[in-house]
Amino acid sequence: MSDYQRLSSDVSETEKPPNSEELTPRKKEIKKLEESSDEYIKKWKEHKKEVGKMTVDFWGAKAYVSVCMMGFCCIATKEVSLFVTMSSQLRSSLFGIWMVIFLVPFVYFLIRRQRVKTENKARNEDIECEGDIGKVIFDSEKKGNEEYVVFYMDQLMKFNDVKSKEVSILEEEVRLMREKNIRWEITAISILAASCWICSIHMALIALHTGKEKDIKDAESQHVATAQVSLLALQKVMPYISYICCAPCSLFSACSRSIHRCWTRRNQIIHKLQHV
Repeated sequence: MSDYQRLSSDVSETEKPPNSEELTPRKKEIKKLEESSDEYIKKWKEHKKEVGKMTVDFWGAKAYVSVCMMGFCCIATKEVSLFVTMSSQLRSSLFGIWMVIFLVPFVYFLIRRQRVKTENKARNEDIECEGDIGKVIFDSEKKGNEEYVVFYMDQLMKFNDVKSKEVSILEEEVRLMREKNIRWEITAISILAASCWICSIHMALIALHTGKEKDIKDAESQHVATAQVSLLALQKVMPYISYICCAPCSLFSACSRSIHRCWTRRNQIIHKLQHV
């Protein structure tokens, strides 16, 4: 039994890798800086691509606004026809004019969106290469040079500081672009929904006043259209409401990250001064 235990211990010792040693505090710090550098580069690439995606969404939002404005003009024309006597032929002609006016920019915005989307695919390949520009690479030939190690750490810290600022700027840019797209879409669909409700209420009052079957059918069809537009508006507004509710949490997270970066930078400076 003792021979078996001794044999097992010998085997376990042979399984240990040679020259296995614990990382020194400096090596741990270098490793942490290198990991931070890789993380910043990864975030930079992601946010840079997100900026391109937001540009594509911006043209999509413009197309969405064009459709909403076309619907608004048609509803406004219908509302005017309730006050002013208007033949069905004239009203149909006005509807056709509104469709032509707004379909032209709608098609243009869709074409522009597709073009920007295609350009982004090619640009994303350049971003992968561009993100690695300026990355600090350790020269293995100078591994034992103490001065070079200190210089390497200093370069890593400077690189991380620059990248962290760039990432923060890109995050803010993405946030502003996203909010702008949301505002465009919500404003357009809200105007359309409000006009539908006004027209629907007006037609309901007319149907109640006249009691004619034609007016009742027109009011019912308008109610259906209003309900559909209201659902679309609700679908657009709900994510924005969630975003507003999560804003305090996002602000707290951003403050925590900022404090953590400042504290890390302070410790790095203290550690560097101790080794001077």
